[in-house]
Amino acid sequence: MADWEFNVRCFGARNVRPLYRNVIVAEYQLSGISNQVSDPALERDKERLIRKHLGKRTEFLYRAYRIQKRFFTFLVDLFRLGLIFTTLIADFFQ
Repeated sequence: MADWEFNVRCFGARNVRPLYRNVIVAEYQLSGISNQVSDPALERDKERLIRKHLGKRTEFLYRAYRIQKRFFTFLVDLFRLGLIFTTLIADFFQ
């Protein structure tokens, strides 16, 4: 959590100006442990840290993003359930 908070603090600091450089700083494997295991402390404090370092507007946008993400995950789950149900019904009547 400390590295995430440090990055947010840097991007929110008025005296720090982000500068894009086309340089690879680190390479990560998406199958690593940090992508498979959630950090409950970070998830619990993320909105507070965003509000503290990036402001209420960014916190609002982050909340909207989370709601949208949960909604689309719900739709995908419903779609998958519908496909499974349709397949079961089709198999039953064949």
